[in-house]
Amino acid sequence: MNRKNASNARCRLFTLILVVFFGTAMSIAAQEVTVAAKSVFLGLRPMVTIEPDYPAGALDLNVLPLSTEWHPVAGFPGLRCTLLVNFHFGEGKPRPAQLGLIVSLPWYPFNPADRTPQGFFIGPKSGLSWQPSTGVWTTGLHLEAGWSFPLDNWSIMVLGEYGATLFLGESNGARWSGHGGISGLFGFRLD
Repeated sequence: MNRKNASNARCRLFTLILVVFFGTAMSIAAQEVTVAAKSVFLGLRPMVTIEPDYPAGALDLNVLPLSTEWHPVAGFPGLRCTLLVNFHFGEGKPRPAQLGLIVSLPWYPFNPADRTPQGFFIGPKSGLSWQPSTGVWTTGLHLEAGWSFPLDNWSIMVLGEYGATLFLGESNGARWSGHGGISGLFGFRLD
């Protein structure tokens, strides 16, 4: 098996582990309590990425930052999904830099079960993305925490994250890299 196939196999295995982890967590939560949909959030999560090795003025911008958050059972973690369609700007013609999906399980521990999710939240976050220019796949495991500010049916969230990202498919094999960041999310709730 060549290096690229081995890297793709590791990426598939890691993705399978994440799917089993998140699927098991949601399955356990769903079996303990059966309640109709509690809250659905639709919004935008604009993200800008500036890597240390980028030249001055270069950045990646998520051009399709659609995000949704669903809380099927009050008092349990929800499911938040965000599209990742990053384009690289600042070095010639803009080009696709990263395509993928970000998934997190936000839990609002201090939110009463009969209220729309708001206030402090915390939970695991992961994702899977592909970099078209290099063929590298990335995934990671992060801890995400933040605050949701309700404004009638609208909501603004401030999020912070810290963890590690796994790069698969690079010429020197797989490597881990630390990751931290701050982002915002705004949209409305369909309660």
